[in-house]
Amino acid sequence: MLLEFKLSIILLKIDRWLLNHIFNRSRIFTIALYDCVDEFGNSFGKNGNHFFIRALKNQDDFNSMSSYLIDYYSNNRIRSFNEEIGHDIGSIEGNQYFCPWEYNRIRPLDKFMFSHKIGPTDIKAIPLIVTRLLNVLNSIKNNNIPPWRLLDGYPRVIKIINKNNKVRFLVRDGNHRFSVFSYLGIESAQVCFEKDHWTPSKVFLWIYKFIKQQEYPSTHNYIRAISEKDVDSWPHVKSGLVQHDNALHFFNSRFGNNF
Repeated sequence: MLLEFKLSIILLKIDRWLLNHIFNRSRIFTIALYDCVDEFGNSFGKNGNHFFIRALKNQDDFNSMSSYLIDYYSNNRIRSFNEEIGHDIGSIEGNQYFCPWEYNRIRPLDKFMFSHKIGPTDIKAIPLIVTRLLNVLNSIKNNNIPPWRLLDGYPRVIKIINKNNKVRFLVRDGNHRFSVFSYLGIESAQVCFEKDHWTPSKVFLWIYKFIKQQEYPSTHNYIRAISEKDVDSWPHVKSGLVQHDNALHFFNSRFGNNF
């Protein structure tokens, strides 16, 4: 079973590389960093306010960055959905963390204890976070990206569209790289949509079914775009867990100032 799992992972990465670089090169596209934000509304680009950029600008050595991030995570803590919108939605889920446009993914707050994206992050995680950020800085400055990253290593994004049809991009994976790019004054980056990243080719689906004797897990819950105008079709609004106005409040509290 373990061998089958490892083989399927390797084949998936090879499949992704072939799609990205040969068979479906339109999956990879270029965006400006100043059009990008993280899940909590922190911005990228040379004037971005993401805390990783600020940590690097503060002084890009291990101890200075560690001190900065310890302070940041202690003052920027994960909040429940109820806390985000300022009142109780009347369900157990309201005391947990979720985004109304994501299918499922309702998580207790303690899941974020070791997160690099939001506090409170355990002090034991700080050395790992800073080391990774410094390694990314060194790799990009010296044009020394590890070869394994090239198999499937494009940053993943989701398009965000507000009611006026202005577009930004939520960085799902790649916060370290985008922060370093911003710090170094790099203005754009090549990316892949989150949904495309997790959608394999038909050939891979056939091979996976042959090896595992089962269907590849569905990717229909991965999203390419979050449109403010489509709020009523967002999963947690559609299910009735979140009301229309509460969902919009959450969206605008995160991204409203970035458009």
